[in-house]
Amino acid sequence: MNFDYHYTWAKLLRACEVVEGKPQSGPAVPVPSICSTRRVFVEGAGIPEVNGEYVNSGMGVNGRVFTRRVRDEIFVIRKLYSGHQLFWYLSRNAQRVNAQQLYWANVPFMEHSTEEGYPPRSDWGAFHDEHLPAPATRVS
Repeated sequence: MNFDYHYTWAKLLRACEVVEGKPQSGPAVPVPSICSTRRVFVEGAGIPEVNGEYVNSGMGVNGRVFTRRVRDEIFVIRKLYSGHQLFWYLSRNAQRVNAQQLYWANVPFMEHSTEEGYPPRSDWGAFHDEHLPAPATRVS
């Protein structure tokens, strides 16, 4: 199978540009279906920068990854395993050495309390008391 990683990466990058509403330049590249145009909104978190709109910036090993950039910080919402349990995590600077886990939520076995592939609306917890209150999310 001939698989061109550069072309695939370019398609993902282009898809994220379209989702983020950046102007198109150069030849059009079809948008792959891995990036959803639905947004996640975080509200009521004790850390003001966390609150706001997150875009689906790609797919991780365990599902969709949502990101929000505030100045020089990147906030990420994604599912990760802790032992044998799957959790949603909201992190600051998740791609850097100084990454900080801020909030977490259980992923129900059947995910009946949330839309499949999206963070739960409620039942978030904070890793540290100074980050309370924990946020709520909604999908739009």
